[in-house]
Amino acid sequence: MIIFIAQNTASVRINFLWMNGQFPVALALLIAGVAGAIVAMAVAAARILQLRRMVSRRQS
Repeated sequence: MIIFIAQNTASVRINFLWMNGQFPVALALLIAGVAGAIVAMAVAAARILQLRRMVSRRQS
């Protein structure tokens, strides 16, 4: 990871919805990865809650 960050220090211009700016490539990829993981966890948590409700309805 340290080597990846050290080799990708060039800045890139990012435009996303109303936000824009210049960030190092490594930082932009890190932010995108973390955001993707958060979205995936939120979807998984919603699905788990949905399945728990279904199971509890069938048991009663």
